[in-house]
Parts: sequence; structure tokens; C-alpha cells
Amino acid sequence: MAAPAALTQVPASSRRQTRVRTARLTTPNLLRVAGAVLAAGVIVVGAVALRSTTDRRDATRQVEFTATPRLVAAEDAYVKLADADATASSAFLQGSVEPVGLRQRYDADIHDAAQQLTALAAGSGASPAAQQALADAARALPVYTGLVEAARADNRQGSLLGAAYLRSASALMRATILPSTTTVYEDAARQVDAGYRAGTAPGALVAVVATTGVLLILLVVTQVALARRTRRVLNVGLVLATVLVLTIGAWSIGALVAQQNALTRSQREGSDALQILSTARILTLRSFSDENLELIQRGATPEYIPDFDRVQHELQGGTGLLAAARSIAARNGSTAPVDTLIRDNARYLDDHTAWQQRANTDGDYLGAVKVATGTEVADFSMLDNAYRRDVGTAGARLTAHAATARDALGGLAIGAVILAILAAACTVLGLRRRIQEYS
Repeated sequence: MAAPAALTQVPASSRRQTRVRTARLTTPNLLRVAGAVLAAGVIVVGAVALRSTTDRRDATRQVEFTATPRLVAAEDAYVKLADADATASSAFLQGSVEPVGLRQRYDADIHDAAQQLTALAAGSGASPAAQQALADAARALPVYTGLVEAARADNRQGSLLGAAYLRSASALMRATILPSTTTVYEDAARQVDAGYRAGTAPGALVAVVATTGVLLILLVVTQVALARRTRRVLNVGLVLATVLVLTIGAWSIGALVAQQNALTRSQREGSDALQILSTARILTLRSFSDENLELIQRGATPEYIPDFDRVQHELQGGTGLLAAARSIAARNGSTAPVDTLIRDNARYLDDHTAWQQRANTDGDYLGAVKVATGTEVADFSMLDNAYRRDVGTAGARLTAHAATARDALGGLAIGAVILAILAAACTVLGLRRRIQEYS
């Protein structure tokens, strides 16, 4: 018995939907979709590798070429200014006829500091606060040098006003010029730290690993499915694309890891030591100026010795800057340079105690001045030279490791783009041949 016509007839709309679904699920269409997805995935992998490389390279260049030179220049300007202030007070202590060598040293310090401040103001990268600080220092520096010259002139004539002028000059240096330079230094230090954070952030590496891994899985799944459908084991285009994607991933991961390790060494072995030692050197220069001003004022101004004690407290002890510098040196392999600094600082403190004993207990002001301008000057010079050497070593390590980090990324950006284009082409061509077989 035949089925009723109403049951055997399929509506025309249903037949059209079935044909559309069948057409959509044909092997050529599936291969076209797979090719588009894989090609897009390859482009994404290349773009991620390019972006990751560019971001890391820019961060490394910021550390090496922008922030670190600003940090070193600000540190040098501060040291020159502090040394000029200490030298001016040392020369004043020598009597009415100051030594030529001290005068030349003071002039050189002021000249070099002015050049550094000018270069920092003309450079790029400074925050608005740092720019304002540079302007304040530039305005105050001629006033300071004028006060020092007035102090010298009065000192040559034996006038007591010379000490007052020198006290005013040192107050201007400490209250305006050096704090302004400190603002510039801290701004550069923040930029250095920001560069290190950006240059070692894990996001770039995670992105490369994730996108490369997902694409490799898609390539393998596509090749397995294609082999089952076509009864062929290998698709040359997809195999080449897989190899190229593996190359992009391996190259990117290796380069990013090498760059990150080198930049980490730059921070641990260079930047950390540079900032600690620079700060310690600056404070030591301040303490030396405190001593000279204390002798010049003959104890009339009670602020200098307490400031000296505060500075030495920051330098010494288990939590002091010298202990921190020694920990960094131990981490880097040798504490000998910092041990030398600690011994030189102890010798400098012995000189400080010696002249204090003469001045405060024995009442021998001239004997105290003799110690302060003789033995102590020699020991302080040895200490400052040790600081200069260690700061220079730390700076050299910083830039050397930063250069290594930059070199680790050399060629990766262009290489990743070229390999991604080739991989996308291999993917399209490999699947195109299979699609043509169904034409």
C-alpha cells in the first residue's frame, strides 16, 4: 500500500535548506575555512612576535640610551655641585690665600655641573617636575657662585663677613640647588626602573607562547583531519607552515628569554649598585661639607654635626647604604671593592673624631683645622676616588648587559614578519591544491 502523498512530499523550502547545508559542509568549503583560519592565525603569531619584540626593544633602548644617561648625568651634576661646595669650604679653611689646586677644582666642578644641567634641560624624557627643578637650579647657581666669590674676597681681607657669605652660599646649595638636582636624579631613576619593568614583563613571552601553541595545535589537527579525508599522510604546504611557525615561536621565545635575562643582570649587577653607590657618595660629600662648615663657623651653627651624624647613620650599620652595596656586590661575586669603601670610610671617620677631639675637648682649633685640611682631606680623597671607581664599574656593567639584551632581539622583528608571510603562503598553497582536486 502506497504512502499518502502528503507524507512522501518534502516541502521545497526544506529541500533548499538541505542542499545549502550539504553545500556548506562539503570538503572544499571546509578546506577553505581551515585555510582562512590558519592563515589568519599565522598572521596573528607574526604580529604578536613583532609587537613583543618591539616593546621589549623599546624598553631596553630606554634603559640603555635614554634613562641611564640621564641618571648618570644627574648623578654627576649632583656630585660636582656637592664637591664644589665642599671644595669651597676647604679652601676657605686654608686661610686668606687659598691653594691654587682647590680653586681650580672648584672652578672645574662648577663648569662641569653647569654643562650637565644644561644638557639635561636640553634633553628629552624629563617630567614637568624635573624640568622645573632644572630651571630652579639654573637660576640659583649664579647666585651661589656670587656668594662664594664674596666670601673669598672678604676672607682675603680678613673680614668675618666671609664666613657669613659662605654660610649663605652653602645654605642655598643645600636648600635649593642640590634638592632640585635630586628631583632630576629621582626622575631619571624612576625611568630606569620603569624601563626594566617593561623590558622584563612576562606578558610578551606569555603571548608568544600562547598564540604559537594554539596555532600549532590547529595546524596538527588540520593535517590529521586532512589525512583522514584524503587518505594522504602529508601535506607539504602545511608541513612547511608548521616548521615555519615552530621557527617563529622558538626564535621569539629564545630571544625574549635571553633579552630578559640580560636586562635582569643589567639591573641586578649594574643599576642597583649604581643607585646605591651614587647615593652613598653624595651623602659622603655632604658630610665632608658639614665638617668644613662646622669648623668655619666655630660651632656657632648647631646644624652641621647633627647632619653629619644623620648621614653616617644612613651609610653605616646593618641597614645602611654601604651594607646594601656589599649585599649587591656579594650577589655579583666579589665584595672586595665595597670592603675597601667601608675601610676608607672608617679611616675618614677616625679623622673626624680626631679633629673633634682637638676642637671640643682640647680647645685646639688650629690643630683641628690642621687635621681637617691635612690628613682628613687625603683620606677623604681616597674614599671619593673609591666611590668614583665603583660607580663607574656599576655603570659599565649596566650598559654592557643592556647592550647584550638589545642585541638578543636583533633581526627578530623582521625575521618574524618574513617567516609569518611565508607560513601563511604555504598554508594557502597547501590547501589550495587539495581544494582544486574537487573542482
